[in-house]
Amino acid sequence: ADRVTTMDEAVILSKNVYIWLYQLGKEYGMNIRKFFEIPDQELDRLAQTGINTLWLTGIWERSYASQKIRKATGQDDHYGSVHSLYDYQISRTLGGWPALHDLKERLEMRNIRLAASMIPVCTAIDGNM
Repeated sequence: ADRVTTMDEAVILSKNVYIWLYQLGKEYGMNIRKFFEIPDQELDRLAQTGINTLWLTGIWERSYASQKIRKATGQDDHYGSVHSLYDYQISRTLGGWPALHDLKERLEMRNIRLAASMIPVCTAIDGNM
């Protein structure tokens, strides 16, 4: 039977997903924008360092109104606020649910669990929730 990792055994790496993908792209000399584009060798590296939980932030579909407001106020953040969500669906820019499931499977092969932040009050004025 599979053994459950307890909190005192968890070795958690938290990543803001868009920043992480950008950094990986620079490191590997590739354009990495979606979960399924994350190289297996990066996941191997995480496993070799003893990481057993990857906690991703910023995976949800962000508010289009928030993006528009940020641009209108001179903030050049084309993703919008991580706290202003349109829907609790995996962002299409990250590859949606299929890409997340692919990453989860590849992590599980390396005994790394996947976690994500979900705060129900982070809805936007144009939210679909």
